Amino acid sequence: MKLLKISLIAILLSLVAVSCGSDNSTDPDEDTTVPDGKITVVTSLDGVEKERRIVERKDDVLTPSNYQLAGFHVGLNGQFDFSIVGEIVTDDYYKVSFDAGIGELKTGTYNLIENDGKLVWGNYTNLKYGTELYSSSSATLVITKVQYIGLSANVGSYYVTGKLNLALVNIQNENPNLTVDVDFQGLKIKKL
Repeated sequence: MKLLKISLIAILLSLVAVSCGSDNSTDPDEDTTVPDGKITVVTSLDGVEKERRIVERKDDVLTPSNYQLAGFHVGLNGQFDFSIVGEIVTDDYYKVSFDAGIGELKTGTYNLIENDGKLVWGNYTNLKYGTELYSSSSATLVITKVQYIGLSANVGSYYVTGKLNLALVNIQNENPNLTVDVDFQGLKIKKL
C-alpha cells in the first residue's frame, strides 16, 4: 500500500512538472520581441551576379514598402511556402515563390528535385529577363535557425533563418537559365 501511495505521488508530481514545462510558445501577457527580418535575393546568369534585391522587415513594416512577403507552414502535411513580391504595379514586376513538403519546420539541409514529391514549385518572375515565368528544376534549402513565437502551440509564427538556391529554366525567355539565391533572416512564416 505504501508503494502505491508513493507511486501515485510520483505520478502527480511528474504531471505538475510537465504542465509547468515550456511548450516553446510565448505567454500572451509577456512582452515578446519579434526578431527583425532581412531577405536578400541575388539573381545570377551563367554564374555571374546580375542583380541583388534586399527587403527588410521591422515589426511588420517592410523597406522598401512596395514589397510584400508571405509565408506559411502547415504542420499536418509539412507544406512550407513563401513568396517575395515587389513592384506589382509597374513594368518591373518581380516575384520569387517557393513551396515544398519538408515535414517538420526545423534546421537542416533539404536537397529537392523537380519530381521527388517534395519540391512542389519554385518560381521566379522578373521582367528584366523575359515575360515568361521561370520554374525550378532543383532547389537546395538550408534552414539554420527556427524560432517560434505564439499565443499557444497552435497559433503563432515561426521566424526562420537560412538560404534557398533555385535553378530556374524557361526556354521561351532570352536568358533561359537563371539561378536565384535567397538569403533570409527572421523570415516570418505563419503556423497553420
